[in-house]
Amino acid sequence: MGKIKLSAICDAGCQITCGKLSFTTEEFFWLVGLLEGEGYFLRPLPSNPNNPIVGIDITDEDTALTVSLLCGRKVTKRLKRPKNIYFKRHKPSYTVRIVGNDAVELMKAFRPYMCVRRQAQIDRAIHNFKDFKRKFSDDDVRKMRSLSKDFNKSNLEISDLFGAHPHYIYEILSYRRRQNVKN
Repeated sequence: MGKIKLSAICDAGCQITCGKLSFTTEEFFWLVGLLEGEGYFLRPLPSNPNNPIVGIDITDEDTALTVSLLCGRKVTKRLKRPKNIYFKRHKPSYTVRIVGNDAVELMKAFRPYMCVRRQAQIDRAIHNFKDFKRKFSDDDVRKMRSLSKDFNKSNLEISDLFGAHPHYIYEILSYRRRQNVKN
């Protein structure tokens, strides 16, 4: 996992890098304050343990757009469905979510500046996170597909060569996984 660089925080124009995301000092601390008050830090679902979530649900569209631009994520508009007369007065909310490695990088960078309760939420969210590194490079995937197509090797033979489960090899060969890798 990439290192978090917090350099010369007292200077107004310096950059703070969290994984793939980069912020000015003002942007970073504005986001810290906003997430402290309005954000959430969620544990991943058991079915998808490497996807902790940092998010914000807010009724101010401008603020949601600013967060989305800073984090490179889309804004999702959620309309409240009126079930009775009292819900008709609710404004729509706007959601921005950061998931996976980027979320973990942000949580680690934000943690020292959060209150104790938020720090505990962050700790719970990243407790079982394991940095997922792709087991096979793009060249390995091309070799697997070449062995299957050109040399008529079976999934079992290819799985023995690469030390992976035959079903995983089948999914790679049938383009159910790693569709972006072309021969």
